[in-house]
Amino acid sequence: MVAGLHLLTSLALRKEAEPAFTGAWALGLYAYIVLVALAAGSWRSRPDLPKWLANGRAILWTLPAIALFTGLSLELHRCFAAKQATWAGAALAGDLAISVYWLVYAGLAVRLGFWLDNWAVRTVGLAVAGLAAAKIALFDLSRLEALYRVGSFFVLALIALAVAYAYNRRVRRRAQEPEPPPHT
Repeated sequence: MVAGLHLLTSLALRKEAEPAFTGAWALGLYAYIVLVALAAGSWRSRPDLPKWLANGRAILWTLPAIALFTGLSLELHRCFAAKQATWAGAALAGDLAISVYWLVYAGLAVRLGFWLDNWAVRTVGLAVAGLAAAKIALFDLSRLEALYRVGSFFVLALIALAVAYAYNRRVRRRAQEPEPPPHT
């Protein structure tokens, strides 16, 4: 927790000239993600722990997931903001890059949720996908020309259909699996 708070406070003190993805803050972000993920992987619950620590492993996995989502979003924004002086389309490209990153993150979270059979991880993935779709529909598309808007909505519709198909397929597969015998 202390490392996460330090990461947040150092964000405010970050120098403008620091490069995206390779600067000191980004390296601290990567170290934080790896170290907290290692702590989550080695977490062992014990019966003598307080009740609020019973879900310590899930809490520890949540921290690097949030740091990865927000940290890389900030780094993408920083990367394209640095190019705005020399490239007129850098702001729009940066916004679209962040939206694509959010959709990729959401897709990986949904896939991981299916693989782990974890409802919470799938829900987070769907929430991030909804956030990305709302950002694209309300913010990004307002700056595009008409033809690009049509193409963007088409891509969003394909993504929504792919997610619906994956869920439908999963439900059908679950319905065909035999029920485990009851414990006696």
